[in-house]
Amino acid sequence: MSVTIKLDLASVASILAKHQLTPGGTGQLLMTSEIRRIPDPCVPFRDGPLKDTAQVLPTQLIYDTPYARRWWYEHKGNGQRGPRWVERAMIDRGNEVVESVAAFC
Repeated sequence: MSVTIKLDLASVASILAKHQLTPGGTGQLLMTSEIRRIPDPCVPFRDGPLKDTAQVLPTQLIYDTPYARRWWYEHKGNGQRGPRWVERAMIDRGNEVVESVAAFC
């Protein structure tokens, strides 16, 4: 006795497109926007330029000020705000990003 099973699987590209996860797609943009929103309270803040100049691109988040790099690596911090703010916020609240993107897709 033999059993024959035939699987008709969709391509990876069509699965990603169906769930809006193509590069630059709405799911990708939502994820990047959430990654900007979550660490907002952790960004070093004196007058606001660093926090306010964050640019959300489909695959990256850019803090575009002359001192952003220095503050990323060298800022001593003040309470919740300090160096490597995205990394620290994602450790604490990264599940929120996963949940919101999963709910969207």
